[in-house]
Amino acid sequence: MDTQQLNKILKPDVFNKVSNLEVRARKIVEGYLNGIHRSPYLGNSVEFASHREYVPGDNIKNLDWKVWARSDKLFIKQYENETNLACNIILDVSKSMDYGLESDGINKLETACTIAATFAYLMRRQADAVGLTAFDRKIRVNLKPSSHPSHMKLIFHELAGLQPDDKTEIHTPLHQLAELIHKKGLVVLISDLFVNIESLNSTLKHFKYFGQDVIVFQVLHSDEIEFPFKDNILFKGMETSVEIQADALSLKKEYIKVVQETNQKIKKTCSKHDCDHVLVSTSDSLATVLSSYLNFRQKLRSKR
Repeated sequence: MDTQQLNKILKPDVFNKVSNLEVRARKIVEGYLNGIHRSPYLGNSVEFASHREYVPGDNIKNLDWKVWARSDKLFIKQYENETNLACNIILDVSKSMDYGLESDGINKLETACTIAATFAYLMRRQADAVGLTAFDRKIRVNLKPSSHPSHMKLIFHELAGLQPDDKTEIHTPLHQLAELIHKKGLVVLISDLFVNIESLNSTLKHFKYFGQDVIVFQVLHSDEIEFPFKDNILFKGMETSVEIQADALSLKKEYIKVVQETNQKIKKTCSKHDCDHVLVSTSDSLATVLSSYLNFRQKLRSKR
């Protein structure tokens, strides 16, 4: 395992910020283990199974007041109709995700891997199953979801060894993956989304067809959002051999307009399929971004 790379993506400040939060299913999910997510299989009776600590957003009618009286701590009663969630983390490892190392030492892939590692950590902590898929034009890594403790080491090992190497092609690998994931669960897609909008549309539609709860993290380098360049610069394609010599200041206004319009189209496409969309810049505090999103998700679910 690449220890140096692992230390870059496992960020204690991020883990500490989200450690008291949970990744909840927005809708009912299929499963057979005791967990924190609502199951469609209610049966004729609901039997008590275990306790877990209360987190904001939990239904207070399930608080065990007897335990609170004894320990002064809030615990929720879990029942057999609550189920484990299977989470599939899908990570873009195409060449464009490598941008940033020459600019400020932080590339998009490192940020994406930290998001992936944080979700894996949270899923494991709440006894849910988590898997990892890495893709460019093909599926490069495919670890099926598991809740076994040793599975986390395998996921972190793969994350630490990922190297961007090819062009992005979201259509073929993700449609292939959607066909492999038939159990309803959570899909976390992490990519810069330098893809055709129609390809993204059809991909999300495919996952939603099988009832997946989809979160899309669009990771961009701060340079790609703010375009801080000046003077006459040679721009080189990350996934093509195209090179353009241009005056950066004369391009800035139009470039930012196009980027904003594209990001808005991506957001609308996600919304169209009831998928969450989170735009992340490499200059953002991931601890703040992820904790804010997870808090929002918990509040949203508690209203359903």
